[in-house]
Amino acid sequence: MKFFVPFAESPDQAERVYASFVQNHGYPVVGQSVRLFRVTFSYHGRSLVAEVGKEVTGFPEPAGPVIGIVESPELLTIHTQLRGGLSATPILVSPGKVSERIYFEDPDGRS
Repeated sequence: MKFFVPFAESPDQAERVYASFVQNHGYPVVGQSVRLFRVTFSYHGRSLVAEVGKEVTGFPEPAGPVIGIVESPELLTIHTQLRGGLSATPILVSPGKVSERIYFEDPDGRS
């Protein structure tokens, strides 16, 4: 899957939006070219799926579609339209709670 940011009007705008998520992440991100497309994670004992462009399955409150997912060794942040994208705090997940990671293909065409 090629990298995209929902609602972005151009690839340049998508890069700027994602860069702002990385800048506000709070921890150093290893390799900005390694970008998550989908994660399965445990949240209050339930298994949820966050996929860019879709609502987080089973999330207990309205969050809107996922706009971007940023990961560091210390923290994973899921930015949605209503949580971290336009306002509020993104969904915060400990990397140890993530059971599956699916990445966008990297800029060299590998996924």
